[in-house]
Amino acid sequence: MRFQRTNYLVSDSNRALLFYRDILGMTLDFMKQSEDDSYSYEVFDINKSTPIEFAILSYKDQPRVMALTF
Repeated sequence: MRFQRTNYLVSDSNRALLFYRDILGMTLDFMKQSEDDSYSYEVFDINKSTPIEFAILSYKDQPRVMALTF
């Protein structure tokens, strides 16, 4: 399997991490709250008053290949 730097908007971070980490075998590198000027607000059409977080995941020899925004 090979991913190319994707960013998915998910409604349930726990279920998404269960799938990508525990089922597909990806590694969670870190989770962080997004900055107020994050591009995710515009890209995903999220109201700027809504706090969002993101997680960065790696897969085998593919570091930081996926982001989950929630």
